Amino acid sequence: MALTIYNFPAIEPNTSQWALVYNVGAFVSPFTGFTQSFSREGTRWQIELTFSNLSNQNANVLRAFFANLNGAEHRFNIHDHSHEQFGTFSGSPRVNGANQVGTSIVTDGWTHGITLRAGNMFSFVNPNGRSELKMITEDVIVDGSGNATIPISPEIHNSPADNQTFDITDPVCTFMLAKPTIDWQNQPGALPTMTISGIEDIA
Repeated sequence: MALTIYNFPAIEPNTSQWALVYNVGAFVSPFTGFTQSFSREGTRWQIELTFSNLSNQNANVLRAFFANLNGAEHRFNIHDHSHEQFGTFSGSPRVNGANQVGTSIVTDGWTHGITLRAGNMFSFVNPNGRSELKMITEDVIVDGSGNATIPISPEIHNSPADNQTFDITDPVCTFMLAKPTIDWQNQPGALPTMTISGIEDIA
C-alpha cells in the first residue's frame, strides 16, 4: 500500500510533550577529561500526547485513526496545540531560492519591517510531501522589501522548492508512530485514556 499522510483529528490532548532530538555526540578523553562534541544532520521533533477522560466517541475516533496508520506504515500531520505566535507574524512568506540546506532559510513575502520573534514557528511542505516544522532561533528584522534570512531549528531536511509557501497560521509537522503498538487504558466507571508517541519523519 502506498504511504499516506493523514491530518490528525480535531481532538486536543490533555497534555503534550514536544522535544527536539539532536543528532549530537560527545567523546570524553580518558587521559585529559576534555570533551569533544560533534554534530550531524538529523535533528528532529518528537512528541508524546496524552488524551485523558475521552468520551466514547472521541476514543473511537482516535483508536480508528491510529489503527489506520498501521504502525509506522503511514504518517500524520499535527500542530503543537499549546503554541502561540508572538509579535506581528504576518505576510505571505515563501522560500526565496531553491536548493537551500542547513540551519537558516532565505525567505521573502513577509510584511515589511516586522520583527520575526525567536520561538515562533512556521512549516512548509517539502518535495517528498512531508511538512517540516521550523522554530525561529533568533529575532530577525524583515527588510523593506519583505526579505529575511531566518535561523531555524531543526535544519532543513529536504530542500523546498523556490517560492514554496509557509504556513504561519497553523504550522504542522509530519510524524510517524514511535512504536509498533497502540494501547489505551479502560477502567470500570471511568472514561478511556490514551497516550501515543511520535517521531518526525525526515525522509
